[in-house]
Amino acid sequence: MPLESIYEVFDQQKTDLLLHLLETSPDAGGVVVYVKTKENLHAVTTALSHAGVIAESIHAGKKPELRERAITEFGEGKVNVLTMSESIARGLEISGIRLVVNYDIPELEADYAIRLGGIQASNGEMITMSTPKKALLLEKINRISGTEVQLKIAEGFIYATRLEKPGTGQKGKSKSKHSKPLQNKKPKLRKGAKGGK
Repeated sequence: MPLESIYEVFDQQKTDLLLHLLETSPDAGGVVVYVKTKENLHAVTTALSHAGVIAESIHAGKKPELRERAITEFGEGKVNVLTMSESIARGLEISGIRLVVNYDIPELEADYAIRLGGIQASNGEMITMSTPKKALLLEKINRISGTEVQLKIAEGFIYATRLEKPGTGQKGKSKSKHSKPLQNKKPKLRKGAKGGK
């Protein structure tokens, strides 16, 4: 029976946690990562490659022959990590899977069940990354599994204590401070020019 676990982590740390889990794993090969959006898929694959992980991606925009080559090389052990979009993953048969990582919780229960079934034969492991506000989706996972899936904490990983929202950093604040004075300077310059005439 496959080992299922859930890691609660904020969105901004998902990729860092994935890299940490791969680094601390005894076997770095045979990993399939399911990502919901194409944008995140590219970001995750790039981060893995920069970290020295041999990774390939599969998505709808990739030529069929390149997708097939990536799947073949993964099955042969030439590619350690295969990242793929949820939509393209449906219906694909992939061999050599040791670990499945749900980078995003699957919204369709059927997708989770299919992935779980895909690793049962190899006694593999499935990890699901969840943000702290995904309680309802976690209930779905427990319902599919027929048991309460274990919530785990990655040893040696420093978790963020709060969610970082894009556009709320110091850059955003300083930009808004400078926008008003620049707009107010024009009328003042014009008045001064008229008075000099």
